[in-house]
Amino acid sequence: MQRRHVLLAMAGLALTGCQTVPPPSLSVEQSGRFRITEVKVTGIENIRSWPAAAKAYAAQAGLTGEAALWAEREPGKRPKEVDAFFSARLTQLVEARARTDLAGIFKGAEPARLVFRVNALIVPSMAERVLVDNTADLNATIEVVEAATGKVVLSLADRPTFEMMLGGVAAPVVDTVAAMVVSLMASFAAWVSAR
Repeated sequence: MQRRHVLLAMAGLALTGCQTVPPPSLSVEQSGRFRITEVKVTGIENIRSWPAAAKAYAAQAGLTGEAALWAEREPGKRPKEVDAFFSARLTQLVEARARTDLAGIFKGAEPARLVFRVNALIVPSMAERVLVDNTADLNATIEVVEAATGKVVLSLADRPTFEMMLGGVAAPVVDTVAAMVVSLMASFAAWVSAR
């Protein structure tokens, strides 16, 4: 009998963590009148760490030694060029997924902008994977904004996703951000299509 109560209590606790997502404000047919003509990524200052992109920036800029470490610093401590590189890389990932996941939904004539706002992005370094956590986390808000009026017509706020990173110090620096963007964009497409 006690076992059953413990199991019910654990199930109740698990369910309290579930998020209820409100349905989209537009039907699939209404969404279909728009066409995504621009992708804008904001919230780059909320990227705490992204080692693979920092390493790619350092290689592209020809940085080595101590100078290369500046690219991996936290927001406010890293050069603006690194944030610009992060923005361009993330925009490229989101644009690719928008073409793949959203083209069949937003196929109308009215131009709209897809805004991907980063609320948090934390990818642990190799040392952090061993000592602290081996999970990469991305939380974003995805919106569709009507180009003519600037009005937000669809908004899926604070969508979290995570990716387990396998391996410790000996593991290579793997860019898990692409997989997390795929997950979030697929989630957004499924949410818009659910109505």
